[in-house]
Amino acid sequence: MATRIVTVVHEVQPRYQLRIAFAVIGAFVGFSVAACLGGYYRNTSTAAFAALSGILAVACLILHMKARRGTLCTMEPSLLSILTAVGAVFGAIGVAGIVTFIAVGIHLGQHLHADHNGYFLTSIWCFMTAKWGIALMLYSRQYLRMFFSASSPETESLIQQ
Repeated sequence: MATRIVTVVHEVQPRYQLRIAFAVIGAFVGFSVAACLGGYYRNTSTAAFAALSGILAVACLILHMKARRGTLCTMEPSLLSILTAVGAVFGAIGVAGIVTFIAVGIHLGQHLHADHNGYFLTSIWCFMTAKWGIALMLYSRQYLRMFFSASSPETESLIQQ
């Protein structure tokens, strides 16, 4: 069972290296911006969404590393299903945040700045949170399908195509 997952993973190795690189950059930038905007500028809402974006990027990074190493089969399928749901929820929160913070910024007549209540900057980090949430949802669903396609044929019907 596990050898088939390893074979599938190593056939598309460059894709995983690129995904891992983007996840590392996303986590680093998210946590750096959270520290900068939260500590120096006191823009807590932007810092919170930047930190959340970094956390979701780390979750994607862990998934990609497990897939690259071929140890995805050691994870419970229910954990991948939970990560799919978590990604969908945070993707929806990010999209709702984009719309909300842009509407508030327009209503208050703000410009793009990093001060205490920079709503347009917060909407940018809501977008990044939505991006990593949707990526987590899609990648965990893809790896769940890989898991079940390498398992027995009886379990394949559990995942909708």
